Amino acid sequence: MISSHQLTAILLCLSCSGMPAFGWSPGLDVVAAADATVGSPVVPLSVDTTDRNDVVSFYHAVYVASEEAAAVMDWTGDVAAGDAGTTGEDFKAHVLRRVNWYRAMSGVPADIEFDEVLNAHSQAAALIMSSEGDLSHTPGATFGTDGWWTEEGEDGANHGNITLGRSGPDAVNGYMEETGSNNNVVGHRRWLLYPRVTKMGTGDIPVSGDYPYTSSGEHWDANCLYVYDPASFRSGIDQFVAWPPNGYVPEETVWARWSLHYSKSSGTTPYFGSATVTMTQVSDGTDVPLTIVHAYNGGDLYGDPAIVWEPDWSGFGGSPPLESEFEVTVSGISPGTSGASASYTYHVTVINPDSITDAVVPVGTTTPPETGATYGFTPVSGVGADGYEVGVAAKTVATWTEGAEESPEPEILDGTNAGYELRVNLSPAYGSAGNYAGSRVFHLTILSYSDMEDTFEIDRDIIPSATSVLEFYELFRWVTTTTRLGAEVSTDGGGSWTEVWGKNGNGATNSNGWVTSWTRREVSLAAYEGMPIRVRFRLSATGGAYTYTGNNFGVFVDEVSVSDGLELGSQIITALSGRASSFVLDDETAGAALEAGDEYVVRLRTVLGGKTFGFGDPLEVTVADLEPGFATWMNAHHFDVAPAGPLDDPDGDRIASLVEYALGTDPGAADSAVPGLSSEDGQLVYSIDPSTLGYEVGSVRYGAEVSSDMVDWTAVPDTGEGSVHRYALPMDRSSNFMRWAISADE
Repeated sequence: MISSHQLTAILLCLSCSGMPAFGWSPGLDVVAAADATVGSPVVPLSVDTTDRNDVVSFYHAVYVASEEAAAVMDWTGDVAAGDAGTTGEDFKAHVLRRVNWYRAMSGVPADIEFDEVLNAHSQAAALIMSSEGDLSHTPGATFGTDGWWTEEGEDGANHGNITLGRSGPDAVNGYMEETGSNNNVVGHRRWLLYPRVTKMGTGDIPVSGDYPYTSSGEHWDANCLYVYDPASFRSGIDQFVAWPPNGYVPEETVWARWSLHYSKSSGTTPYFGSATVTMTQVSDGTDVPLTIVHAYNGGDLYGDPAIVWEPDWSGFGGSPPLESEFEVTVSGISPGTSGASASYTYHVTVINPDSITDAVVPVGTTTPPETGATYGFTPVSGVGADGYEVGVAAKTVATWTEGAEESPEPEILDGTNAGYELRVNLSPAYGSAGNYAGSRVFHLTILSYSDMEDTFEIDRDIIPSATSVLEFYELFRWVTTTTRLGAEVSTDGGGSWTEVWGKNGNGATNSNGWVTSWTRREVSLAAYEGMPIRVRFRLSATGGAYTYTGNNFGVFVDEVSVSDGLELGSQIITALSGRASSFVLDDETAGAALEAGDEYVVRLRTVLGGKTFGFGDPLEVTVADLEPGFATWMNAHHFDVAPAGPLDDPDGDRIASLVEYALGTDPGAADSAVPGLSSEDGQLVYSIDPSTLGYEVGSVRYGAEVSSDMVDWTAVPDTGEGSVHRYALPMDRSSNFMRWAISADE
């Protein structure tokens, strides 16, 4: 009940000469900083590696963006003719992006530019290496069999990182990874991260033919990254440079060899020859065994002095555990940065950059009125998001079986690699049972050592009950023992997956060992009761899994279904800005008018660094037939979870809820604007037209008051017409104040 509540708010001095102004300025977007092409002004990249979300955003906006390089390589050369050619500007921009990503992550200046002359010398060096199929930093005029040596190429080889079998951004990864006993000094990594460098150059030759190269006209792919141009070096910088660096690091860029360098501007060069390294898991104090493979005092050949070691992860499952912090201390650095000896300590946490730890979950009423409701959520922490997406879908009864037939066409997402068909006719042969049902079944196989995972996903959002069962039929043919078929479930819309059933191959290579009949599988989904899930099938391998496309290779799946469950209908996705913290469920976001009794599932997902992550936990709502009034309005603004009365101020903006109800503002979002306030012909005017609010305000009574001392108040005449309330006073009246006066009975 609202009983004769007299509320006053929105106080303003009448002697002010102007209207208040409010606003904000958005920060720089890392995506924009990564969009520069070669030759455009360099925008130095930076990232806060202690902010997990910033690292994730930076990874997807910059590192992943450079994965598109191969599609725009646009190489114009001809190895057989001795023409080094050029690569496209967009391609070189991708290579530059990858270089500066590593430098920004390691904390050194990430403002490298590619120089046209250095690019040309690098391209000539890449031609020499590609045509010879061998590497040399001093090739000389007699190096190779094709005679494509040039002075420019010699210079590029002398002053660059060089590699065979990799090009573009992938070559940059190779320089950071440093595999092989000849690279235990991590010299390529140290030059790539050398703080004093300002200019580099890249040269790239694409692969031709198949390995090994024995036929005429075939050649290796190659890269030369020109890293040593002393004429363009900046002044010395005193700093430690680690890889992996301090803070959060994507697991894709953490390799067997860890290193710490020191760059000194002047004076005595630090010596790592007597240094020791310790690594400790912070959570439980467990030490990581390690082997120091190199300790070097520095010099032109390898850049800054450094120490290199290889952690032994066998006690941690074979690789650094994700989301676990490790403290790294290098001691006994002499003469050190200050004094006779020094140590350096930092912390590394390896992460999966395809996951975020902030759960973005809608908060609000589970019984919104037909007029709609406002819902809040807690934005992601740290750097913040590019944006958010609201997904709204109605519940329906699930009655479906997913087969591979042409008709009805299955609702699936094909995640297989190019080279074979997902839906095939399994004709009986060599003991095969043939198709399980109809004329087609789903087929998964592995055709490449570089792409050892294939999937297909059921394109449905399913809501299991306590008795729901995932049912399907499977048939294995020739797959190695290191190959596994898994049925997986995702609770975040495909962002991450959990295996609920799995089976390894038996390695049988002929009909004597092949499976000859289909097997029906039943997997309980009771653990996911009431949760929207997605289902997929994944064939993966850990090695030695190269198979073929025929009926006797890979695995087959058919007749997939989920019993006793519900399904979400077509989902309506609505984009929100990165600064949003609320949204409205209405006919627009739901895709249809809200009607009493309708059931919806409402979810949120985050867009970070250009990547759309999975949905957070759902909120299930049922549209209610509620009478108009203050209580219904408050319910629609998600305060049923934290009840608020007419005198309360849930959003802390000094405007009571009843006043916000009367003036049409949002009681769940702090609003610095003055509702209904304007300046007209030297007068301060309060005005409101309740008929435009979109809801009935019932017994609300509007008024305004003026005072010279903020103690005694006098009513201001209402000069509005029709449904409009209007209150005006001259702005030149000194030391006078005006305020809204809102009251209501119920």
